[in-house]
Amino acid sequence: MISPTPRLLPLLVLPLLGLTAQPGPEVSHATVRREAGRFFGWPANHGAWQWGDEILVQYRAGSFLDKPPGSHDLDMKQPVTVEQSRSLDGGRTWTHETTPFVVTEPGWGTQGVTDKRPALATPLDFSDPDVIVSFLWEGSLYHSSDRGRTWHGPFALPKLGLHSWQLRTDYLVEGPRTLRAFWSGSFDTLPRDENGGMVFMVLTTDGGLTWTREARVSRRTDATADRHDAVLMPSTVRVSPTKLVTCVRNLSIPPKFGWIECRVSLDNGATWNLQSMPVGDEAGTTPPALTRLSDGRLVLTYGHRKPLRGPTSIRAKISRDDGRTWGEEIILRSGGGDEDIGYTRNLLRPDGRLITFYYWNNDEKTEREIAATIWAPPAR
Repeated sequence: MISPTPRLLPLLVLPLLGLTAQPGPEVSHATVRREAGRFFGWPANHGAWQWGDEILVQYRAGSFLDKPPGSHDLDMKQPVTVEQSRSLDGGRTWTHETTPFVVTEPGWGTQGVTDKRPALATPLDFSDPDVIVSFLWEGSLYHSSDRGRTWHGPFALPKLGLHSWQLRTDYLVEGPRTLRAFWSGSFDTLPRDENGGMVFMVLTTDGGLTWTREARVSRRTDATADRHDAVLMPSTVRVSPTKLVTCVRNLSIPPKFGWIECRVSLDNGATWNLQSMPVGDEAGTTPPALTRLSDGRLVLTYGHRKPLRGPTSIRAKISRDDGRTWGEEIILRSGGGDEDIGYTRNLLRPDGRLITFYYWNNDEKTEREIAATIWAPPAR
């Protein structure tokens, strides 16, 4: 299936908290993948990679099942897989591919991982631009040496003292054998095992054969709390040889409350401090996607998932000071059918435009699709 050429529309900074709508740069929306009776979702749970005009994005795939507003309309009794779409023209048209990935997240229609996963035996060359890696929920590593056309895995990752995992793909390549990754998990026996106790930084210097836990990045959840309390899904960028910035999703239920924190390290990840809170509960519980532009500004995108019965939207904020402060909210796309949208990933195209991926629905009773918005951040 090839998606049609996107239609160009004006991007608006819409009225928010008394602000006046302002004209912005052009934006184009593209349907990456939509099929009758299917559910495609959560690009943030997997990954997106780029080689010039060639782009790869991963997501979950399953059967659509209409549920009450506010639910994930995925049929948990049917198979759930990880699939991917590829574009060779910067995101205008797409083809689709299957993967050998095992869905490891609890309750998603599979049995998850087993204890028979081997450890990685051959070191990876992270400096090869065609080599990419993916981390999955229950501590699995997959890798590809041909831009994701073939994948190898799952390989078991070390527990590093963890009681439970909640991994997502977030890493920085720093040399042929060196990769800095950001994982989330719990070191306590919490009331609910899916709770994310903290986000922490790990490091490999031998191509992925061994890993060390370097530092705690986020707050640490309360191990005694009788509720779902999670810190997970980081999105990290390097802004200087010694400075790192990450945005992290926070979620607490009940009552349901979510926010995004921005944290900074001035010593290459050894210590971290809270920098700002760019998104509060007004957006609902939403994971972040953080990207550094060529001029040094940081762009944060996310799904605005309130109110429950829509319309919901995909939004962005821009920071000119490495995440200390954030500008006005930019609405990239509005009109979502309900809160079952978002989970963004960003890539910076060679032409300076961003492509933001997310899952989307115009009507909460229709299929979930993977969509993309191609846009140019406003000038300074």
